[in-house]
Amino acid sequence: MATLKLNEIEITASRKIFDACDLNGDGFIDQEEFHALLNVLDGDVSRAECQLDFEIADTAGDGFIEFIGAPGRS
Repeated sequence: MATLKLNEIEITASRKIFDACDLNGDGFIDQEEFHALLNVLDGDVSRAECQLDFEIADTAGDGFIEFIGAPGRS
């Protein structure tokens, strides 16, 4: 997997977007929050489509998408 290097401004902007998608504010995006996000971005997204996309985004395989910022920070 390729590593994407972001500067502090890009990390801050990405964090704001992540936080806006984290509807319950627990620091993770779960499948329900992810489905809501996809519906906003792409209209009516089926649960099956959402599940496939979520599995790709859930790199830890723990059922959540977490924000990973600059090295040593999350």
